[in-house]
Amino acid sequence: MEHLDRSAILRLMLPQDRYGDEEIAEIAERCCELWYRVGTVLVERGQPVDDWLVVVDGELEVSDGTRQWAAGPGAIVHPSQGGAEPARAAIRLVATRPTTVLQISTDRPERP
Repeated sequence: MEHLDRSAILRLMLPQDRYGDEEIAEIAERCCELWYRVGTVLVERGQPVDDWLVVVDGELEVSDGTRQWAAGPGAIVHPSQGGAEPARAAIRLVATRPTTVLQISTDRPERP
């Protein structure tokens, strides 16, 4: 499988008025590419989480226990509940198609 150009993907998906080339390069350094098969559970509600996910290709089903929706290419997903220590997932994520995400590792709570 072809290696993704993380910086190019992030430039397309992050607000350009908020992130310059240096910030995008720093975020790209904290990314890893992950590929999921249909039906793979990425995150369960209540599970410890800290990373952001950027959907590059495919689709994730997102559910919070009462509602369900889809996150497709370009979606930025942070599964944790605000203020929880350690952060716990407030949503469940399942790949509904073969899906590629960039996982952005962070130790800061702000949005990537």
